[in-house]
Amino acid sequence: MASYFARIEERKKCMKEYVKAYNMFLAGRYMKYIIYLLMPVLVIGASGIMLFVFPVQAVIPVAVLYIFWGEIMLEGWSFRGIAKKKNYNLEYLKTSAKWRRLLLKALIFDSIRRFISTSLILSVVFFLLRTVRGKEGEGITVVALLVYILFTCFFGTLFLGITRRTENVYVNLFVIYFAVVPCWMAAGVVYSYMGNPLGVVIWGMLFAEAAAFDIRHIIKRIGGSFYDE
Repeated sequence: MASYFARIEERKKCMKEYVKAYNMFLAGRYMKYIIYLLMPVLVIGASGIMLFVFPVQAVIPVAVLYIFWGEIMLEGWSFRGIAKKKNYNLEYLKTSAKWRRLLLKALIFDSIRRFISTSLILSVVFFLLRTVRGKEGEGITVVALLVYILFTCFFGTLFLGITRRTENVYVNLFVIYFAVVPCWMAAGVVYSYMGNPLGVVIWGMLFAEAAAFDIRHIIKRIGGSFYDE
């Protein structure tokens, strides 16, 4: 029993290190409250209003779009431009022998945070949908909700993969506008896997692979800058 609690404490300590590493990349001490608290609350609130305006089939896709917008805009105060070829903002970081481990922890926690935040937001919207719209909202199953969550995390990772490779304002605006496309794709894609757990497996694997690829590429890109690669 003692060893069990010891492992729990060790995992808590490890997670705190990941959180601390991630918070180091946030611009300002209050930014974490915006990312962890304010953004989810605003998205849930805006989506709640849409419950009374949009058809049932469009409520969660709209919430997905709000999540895309929120993540892309908040990225400007954390990792935006981190993987561009000439990034002089990280020179201080690369002076440390532990920069690779620190960045790896920060990027991994960013993916974990995005998954938790998306899960929380869409779960609350799902609950409100089933409560407010009654029988209309019963058509969306728990399996479909899981597919929505993983679908959102996958495309969110792809979009952030673009913004992390440039600081061009117009490119970022294009990404924000383009986010509308997968938002409306979500309705058709998710309804195809409404009661099929295979959709959860497929989108879960796509999200995991996209996040792993993005992390590997960023670390390789930053490491290569030592040699002007």
